[in-house]
This record gives sequence, C-alpha cells and structure tokens, in this order.
Amino acid sequence: MNDALEIQSNDKITCLWCSLDAETSKLSFLKKAHTIPQSLGGKFLCKEVCDTCNHYFGSPGFNKMAIEVILREAFELTRNMVFTNQKKRSNHYARFKSNFFKLNVENRTFSLKQIYSIRPGFQQMIARQFKRGLFKVFLEELQRQLGMGMGDRFNFIREFARYDLGDYPVFYLVPKLPVLAYVEEEFIAPRLNFGPYQLERIDAYEFYEMNIFGHAFLIPTHKNWHLNYDAYLANVNNYLSHEYKKMIPINAFEDVDFACEFMNSKGST
Repeated sequence: MNDALEIQSNDKITCLWCSLDAETSKLSFLKKAHTIPQSLGGKFLCKEVCDTCNHYFGSPGFNKMAIEVILREAFELTRNMVFTNQKKRSNHYARFKSNFFKLNVENRTFSLKQIYSIRPGFQQMIARQFKRGLFKVFLEELQRQLGMGMGDRFNFIREFARYDLGDYPVFYLVPKLPVLAYVEEEFIAPRLNFGPYQLERIDAYEFYEMNIFGHAFLIPTHKNWHLNYDAYLANVNNYLSHEYKKMIPINAFEDVDFACEFMNSKGST
C-alpha cells in the first residue's frame, strides 16, 4: 500500500471532513451525525463530524439535491420493492412517497416525475450526489468502526464528498441471478462490513467492495485508483463472475437497478 491506514489517537476532536478541531476552530460537535441517514434506519453515529459538515450533507446546494436525500430516495426504492408483498409489512418499511419518482411497486419499476424528467442533466446530477453519498458513508463507517478515516490518503474523498471537487468512479455490480442477497437486519440497522477480506482488498488494491441494502458497489480508496484497477480485476474476476454478470460505472441514476427489476426475470422468487 502506498499510504498506510492511520488510526486516530488525538485527545481533541478533529472533524473527519473539514479537518478542523473543536479546540482551535471553535467548532461544535453536538448534533448526531448518522453514518447512514436516520431516515433509512441508520443508527450508528460518527462522533468526528462537526455540526457544520453534518448539516452540509443534509442540505441542498445550488441546483443540487441534498446528498442524504438522494441516498434515501435511492435505497427506499429498493426497500419498498423488496418488501411490498410481505403479508405483515414491518413498520421499518413504511410505504415511501418519493419526491422524484413514480413507483410501480407491483411491477418493480419506477420513472422520474415529469417535472424532473424534462430537467436537463437531472439524472447525472443525482447520480453524482449518490456517488458522493456512498463515499461519505464509507469514510464515516471506516472511522466509526476502525478509527482509520483520518489519514491523508483519504483527502480525495473529503474533496469529492464534502467539497464537490473532482470526480471519482463508483461501479455498480449487476447481479447474475434474479435474487437479492440480503440480511433483513441490514435493512433495519444498516452498516458496512470491514472484515478481513474487505481490508485485504483495500490494502492490496485500493478498492472497497461495498454491500448495502442488497446492492454491491465498488469504490476506489485511493486517488490514483486506476493504477491498480487492472490488477484488482484480474485478482477478483473469478470470484465476482459467479455472482455478477457485469460491472458498470455509474454515470446516471438509472444505471443502478434500485427497483430490483432483475428480480422480475424468470425463476425469481
């Protein structure tokens, strides 16, 4: 690895995103910073997020939807599609009324509401916000679980997710079978997994395989991710090909099958 993962040992709180500390910058750390939006069932908090940065992720920008709103819109589509036919629908999966999409729950399809479908670049804008949101979740969960999010190697994530600078890919892994692999508890109290396999891939290839709400994504963990991309694919191709039929970069919101239309395929259950 080019830059070793660092474990924070500061006595004073430093913000994971703006890198300012409470003592010298007079920042407050009073509000609860959920690593995954509370509206999606997120229960885990990252204490190293100042109130200013916490507010940023939940607020819209100029001609941009709030990052946490986009995360909720995306994954609520999946939660509603997956659990709509349960006879006893859990309170955790109350029917979702989308701001942006018209849902056909029975057919597992959705489309943009007309006011947004005619807006130039809307699909690309919300896709970018979604990608920034996944990076946000990754870094906060890494910090919360392992205390490894403060290192300079993740400055590119801070620049992209917090300050909307640059652009970095997120790849969506398209399922091969018409089955959504998930554990229900992960829909109730979602979190990321940082087991030995995931940490080995970060250490060796600078990529993290993210599984969240039944979907699989690949995100780079280093600014120069492209240098290890081919080596990573060569190493994991046999493993990934058993579960996924292709891997595509997310450029538009519709690139990800949030509605789980693949489950409509013959043989789905």
